[in-house]
Formats: sequence, C-alpha cells, structure tokens
Amino acid sequence: MVKKEKKGKILSWGLCNCILDWLETHPGDYLEIGCYHGIFLSEVAEKFSDIKVYSIDPHIADGWTGEEKGTFLSEIKVNFKHNIEGLNNVTHWELKTEECLEKKYYNNISDISCVLIDGSHHYEDILTDIKFISHLNNKQDLMVVFDDIKISDVIKSMEYFSEYFSHRITKRYIAESNNINKNPNYAYFILSPQS
Repeated sequence: MVKKEKKGKILSWGLCNCILDWLETHPGDYLEIGCYHGIFLSEVAEKFSDIKVYSIDPHIADGWTGEEKGTFLSEIKVNFKHNIEGLNNVTHWELKTEECLEKKYYNNISDISCVLIDGSHHYEDILTDIKFISHLNNKQDLMVVFDDIKISDVIKSMEYFSEYFSHRITKRYIAESNNINKNPNYAYFILSPQS
C-alpha cells in the first residue's frame, strides 16, 4: 500500500508512540474515541493492517478545539474521511459515544487491546466513554489512554475511572517531560482481562 499524504494535524507524537509500542507487543483491536483529523487512527490502521480499528467521532466541537461548542467540524470531517479512505480495517461510527452505547456497538469489538479517550472533554461525556469501555470484553491486558489530562473535567474523569476500575488496574502512568515529550499531556491505565 502506497502511503498518501495526510490532511490535518496530529497533536502529540509522544502519546502516539506510546500506543504504537503497546500495540506492537499486545496485538489486538484499537478504539479511538475522538479522532479529529484521523491522522493517528490511519497510522495505526496502516501499521497494523491485521487488527480492527474502531473510531467514534460525530465531528462536533466540544469547545476545547478553538471552535464554539456544538459546531459541526466539516473541514475536519473531510480530512478524516480522506485519511481513512481505502483502509479496510477501519470501522467509523459518526455518532456520539452515548448513541454507540445505546446501540450496543461495544458488542462489535471482540479483541480489544487499546482505547484512546480524546473526544469531548466534558465530564459527563467522558463518563459515557468510560461506560462504553466498561462493556468491552478484553481477553488480554487493556491499555486505556486519556489525552489532555490538564483539563479539570478530564482529571475528574480519570479519578472516577480509577475508582470504577480499581479492582482491574495493574498499572497507572502519567507522562513526564523529557527530551522526547516536551509537553506531555496524557496518562494511561492498564486493566487486567475481565474474569
């Protein structure tokens, strides 16, 4: 497959490399909640063409991306569609996580290895993302990554996540500044398989 030029931007290669390293050693499906331009999602789909890659994003601004909350992000949607075009292992649900939860789309994901939460940065919406994740049946360790952890609602959501999954968390990690990660803004948790 010839790599095409991606449209849009990616915000944190430190976070992306963390996920790529995990998928390299823990092969399994990948779910991205909040895909924005879909650049990283397409990188995962291209690099790991033997896994299923899922995305949830209605392309509606949450007020943290410079656009007014509720604004439809038409240019970002166009870039997203361009970036995932031709990737047969990508399933995209252009819905809010709440709608995916109601439709029980989590039943479509059978071998999950990693989830990135980077959609709406409002507490109630992130709780819905967490509820969706709670329905996933992981057969192996599951990495759950939170981006933009300096936002108060994301911090509060991570506290809820820690409490809700306390019996399954085997590792917590908050990225620190170093030569590679100049401005880290993510954290991840490893959840043991469901018993």
